[in-house]
Amino acid sequence: MAHDLHRIYHAFNYANDLTADDFAHAFILRKFCGQDKIGLYAALRATGHDQAASFVCSFGSQFYGGMDAIAKATQAFESTSVFESAFEDAVETLGQEFIQLELAKRCQEIGGFTRDSAMALSMHLHQQGNTELASGKRDTHGMRRDDAMWKEFAEKRRGDVETIQRRDAIQRNQVNLEVA
Repeated sequence: MAHDLHRIYHAFNYANDLTADDFAHAFILRKFCGQDKIGLYAALRATGHDQAASFVCSFGSQFYGGMDAIAKATQAFESTSVFESAFEDAVETLGQEFIQLELAKRCQEIGGFTRDSAMALSMHLHQQGNTELASGKRDTHGMRRDDAMWKEFAEKRRGDVETIQRRDAIQRNQVNLEVA
């Protein structure tokens, strides 16, 4: 039997094996996993979890496959009205403030995973004599013009309703994106 990169395997019955494209038919996940798992998947996605991890956590008791297949299956599923509805429900249920705090946590998690590598790379760059790049002192691509461009950009955004709501949420919750 040849290995298919886009095959999604059913955990208990080979007759239920699928292709990644089959997940464009939302009834498949409803039938095998149920609406609760679809809601969990949508909530995980709304709070910043990647597609593959969300798929495995939500649907992994029934389906598994290679990362390429899972990526393609999640893209197919996320194109359905069932996902869109579940996502909207998750956002409404969880609320913007909670979601923003969760998104900040995802950034902290990613930063934590990358911090050691960043420190090692910085040390390596210094050892190789590229101190300007390692320290960020090099002004490339008009970085000095960025301040003026940012000021103009920020003025346009200042009145944006979402920006005002986020400012208020941050002031209430003191969202901190620093990596510990």
